[in-house]
Amino acid sequence: MKKIRACFDFVSSLVHLLGKCAMNGSMKPSKVTGKGARLWGYRLLVCVAVLMALLGVVVPTISRIAHAAPSITNAFVFRLSQNADVLVGSANVDGAVKPVVWRIATPSSLSPGFHWLASVASPQVLGTGLADKPYGIALGLTADGQIACGYASVRADAASGDAAVYWDLSAGTPSGVLLPGHSSGGNVAYACAKRGSDVYIVGRTTPEFPKATIWRNGAVWYQYQQLYGIFHDITPDAAFASAQLGYRAYIFDLSPRMGAIWLGDLQMPIEGAYSSRIAPDGSAAAFSDTNSPPPRSKVWLSGSTYSVNMAVNHVQAINGVVYAYGADSTPRAVRWRSDTNTLEDLNQVFASLLPDGVVLKSVSAMTPDGRYLVGTAFNPQTGSDEPYIIVTSPAGVHRLYLPLVIRER
Repeated sequence: MKKIRACFDFVSSLVHLLGKCAMNGSMKPSKVTGKGARLWGYRLLVCVAVLMALLGVVVPTISRIAHAAPSITNAFVFRLSQNADVLVGSANVDGAVKPVVWRIATPSSLSPGFHWLASVASPQVLGTGLADKPYGIALGLTADGQIACGYASVRADAASGDAAVYWDLSAGTPSGVLLPGHSSGGNVAYACAKRGSDVYIVGRTTPEFPKATIWRNGAVWYQYQQLYGIFHDITPDAAFASAQLGYRAYIFDLSPRMGAIWLGDLQMPIEGAYSSRIAPDGSAAAFSDTNSPPPRSKVWLSGSTYSVNMAVNHVQAINGVVYAYGADSTPRAVRWRSDTNTLEDLNQVFASLLPDGVVLKSVSAMTPDGRYLVGTAFNPQTGSDEPYIIVTSPAGVHRLYLPLVIRER
């Protein structure tokens, strides 16, 4: 701003000087000859040169001010693509919560270890495509990173899911596309997947007593009518989906005939209604077991059920053992495993990777091969919680599930 003000002052002086060169006190042309004429000519050339130089500084400065990057804080990542090059979530953008996509140019080039997401990824704020609902969150992402889904909200804190939307991230400037829902709100798209060329999106519609809904290629494909509930998650190949229906845990087979495996038959009633996660192969699932703190979940695997004191954001089955990732009530990032029925503090598992003072608060998602994990951690340099990504060694894929994997570095 000081440069701009100085330029304006200079231009004012230049105009005054040029006036002296060309006009006399009676507003008639001045009669300047000889050395005086050459002197005024030199002065005029110098003034023009300086003005042009200043404009070269000021114009780009004004342009930068007009196109200043938005202020992005309180970011949270919900999902990442299969090779971790695309991540989606939300952030506080200039004082309001908006959907955001992050892109990592070449994830395979990242060195094994801990990275702040801001240092390796470029963010892009997503428009909802709805002028009256400009706020929202991106919750789901297809494995190839091309389609994201979530919701648009009328509230600046995005606390209400007023319209379910999806984004085609292959577009240069993605804009939200409205999914059919209830006119009164209560519409949220939680997760999405592809089967061939078809895109399946799971979620809910209707505000008071939600209807578990599946959209295919932008149109309602299936709604469960018998009980109120929510579809929360879907496998990357769109083969299975997890749902809460009338406070019971379900896994749905998304074959053309649309069957259902009801986990309630396995003595698994649940008290929660707002979260479930299914393993990429559909062999295990986790469901929230409370709607209030402290967090509690129930995990299912092949007819066995477990109660776990944590919020589960990712679940995976490896060699008959279920691993659930998320956060405990502290909150600290934790991993639960069915073979020992214990919680492991990931701050200890990843101790050799963490910079001084960094505390892992949660794991929000990971790739199916276990190579990339994302979540939120406390940054002692800023005094705030920020998104991170942890990269394990390619040679250690799936060894992540062993207690000593990271210490092999």
